[in-house]
Amino acid sequence: MTNADIVTIVGLSLGTVGAILLAYDVVYGPGKRERAANLSRQLELLQRTRQFSRSTIVGLPKQYSEEDKNRLLAEEESEWGPKETTLKDANENFLRRYELRVIALGANGVLLILLAFVLQLVGVIMTSLSGH
Repeated sequence: MTNADIVTIVGLSLGTVGAILLAYDVVYGPGKRERAANLSRQLELLQRTRQFSRSTIVGLPKQYSEEDKNRLLAEEESEWGPKETTLKDANENFLRRYELRVIALGANGVLLILLAFVLQLVGVIMTSLSGH
């Protein structure tokens, strides 16, 4: 195996890796977008449930003092507030992080394919100059 063959094989290998990087979104994208939609639905459901719960507490009959209502509201907030915040952060950042990853992988894939083309071209030139 000559140096030209090695350069050509490296070029072909880089082209394959570049194509795999470009295919990342095709393979993983539908699942990631479904996960993002699921997070959005979970957040919406939690927010609606919390809104109902809080309005129920506020609307308790007069036998509940304002102090009791405020205590119940504080308990609701301490239990569900952090969960809502966590879900909000996940909902806002999940798809954005994935899309940034796809862009980075795609750009690297394109660069690898360009480098693969150059290496294959160099391998062909080396082969033709050596007279094989």
